[in-house]
Amino acid sequence: MKKYIIIICCVFSFFNGFAQDQEEFQSLVSSIKKVYDSQEAYELEMTYTIYRATDPTTIQESHEGNYIKNGSNIYSKIGTVELVHVAETFLQINHDEKAILYTKQQQQQNNALDPIQLETFTNHFESIQVQKKGNGWVCELSKPKLLGEFSYGKIELYVDQNFQIRKQVLYPIQTIVFKTGDGEDTLDRSVIHIEFSSLQPFKRNEVLQLSTYVFTKNTIVQPAIALKNYQLIKA
Repeated sequence: MKKYIIIICCVFSFFNGFAQDQEEFQSLVSSIKKVYDSQEAYELEMTYTIYRATDPTTIQESHEGNYIKNGSNIYSKIGTVELVHVAETFLQINHDEKAILYTKQQQQQNNALDPIQLETFTNHFESIQVQKKGNGWVCELSKPKLLGEFSYGKIELYVDQNFQIRKQVLYPIQTIVFKTGDGEDTLDRSVIHIEFSSLQPFKRNEVLQLSTYVFTKNTIVQPAIALKNYQLIKA
């Protein structure tokens, strides 16, 4: 079955919103942002689960993940793929392929790694509904204005009473190949569930140390000793 990690890695920078109850949604987003921005450093544990749109109860894939932030430095992990952005250095480590992508990027591109980046919820969807549910809220963003390869027909956002995101459900428009129970290929849309822990204290400083992954000296860049058998790709 096709792996979906790359698709998941692309979801975080794609959020926009506009709705009839826009004021309530904007107020909620403002409260969420205030909670996360108040923490200089924190960690989140995450679970990514993929279903077929026509079979929403059978798990096709599941990956554990992490999101760790310390100031402007970011670490994200989805399954066997790690993403690290420290200063202007970006690393993508794929442990299945034993490869390290090394590149220089502007710090603002950290937003692409940020699963709680909500500031750009402005113009992508024509409809947003906000519903009070229990002690929290459920937001549904639908009717996308722009369609692209990684666009979503609908996004659901679940927020708890502490204004922390606990779950996102993404409905990609693009169809992909799944395997049936008989081993046959079939095209279907996916549904991606992303579950979030509550905010956790920052502890894992080593994952934000570039020396954990690469050795650099002047213009020389090499994999760290622990990853010495990995191919390094400079882009």
